Amino acid sequence: MTGLVFLLGWWLGGRMPVLAGSLFLPMERKRANQYASSWFASWVGGTGFVLVYLVPVSESKQMLGYVLVLYLIACVVLDLSHRLIPNSLNATAVVLILCIRWIMGMEWLDPIISALVGGGALLGISNLFRGGMGGGDIKMTVATGLSLDGYGMTAGLVIAILLGGMYSCFLLLKGKAGRRTPIPFAPHLATGFMIGFLWGEELIKRYISLLV
Repeated sequence: MTGLVFLLGWWLGGRMPVLAGSLFLPMERKRANQYASSWFASWVGGTGFVLVYLVPVSESKQMLGYVLVLYLIACVVLDLSHRLIPNSLNATAVVLILCIRWIMGMEWLDPIISALVGGGALLGISNLFRGGMGGGDIKMTVATGLSLDGYGMTAGLVIAILLGGMYSCFLLLKGKAGRRTPIPFAPHLATGFMIGFLWGEELIKRYISLLV
């Protein structure tokens, strides 16, 4: 069964770049043929689906996880290629996630709070550093937060900020970027949020246990 899940994730993930580009990019920026063979997205899709399948969660949360994997793939490839996470992509993810929560009878309050707090945190960082965070990253955080709880959002943001900070420092030290060079943040957010979705509660509780 795990092999079938991987193949499904591989197939869907490999088609997300073309699908996302053709559906959500503005007409003047569409270059869908650029992603005709996206092996990276296929690998991420297959691996992400298997991780969601293997982690012991409810079927409803598994469904959220599969949608989250595909949404994050779309965000990453568009941010890397076009420096853009379209509003229409984020809105579509919000609708899909809310529909799954409604159909499956899942909790609403915690994920809504997580989405608002996470988006607010990135908005605060953007204001503090005067544009250090793009509007698409903030909206991506809000959309993703609807599939997370407080543990997942906290762990995801911390991991994303640490990864983004280390990558930025690496580029600065190598002379490949300046202080004002825009650096796509979606890959770091996607990594952090996926880890938060899968193991957020466990990571936060272990960290707290080290402090007590």
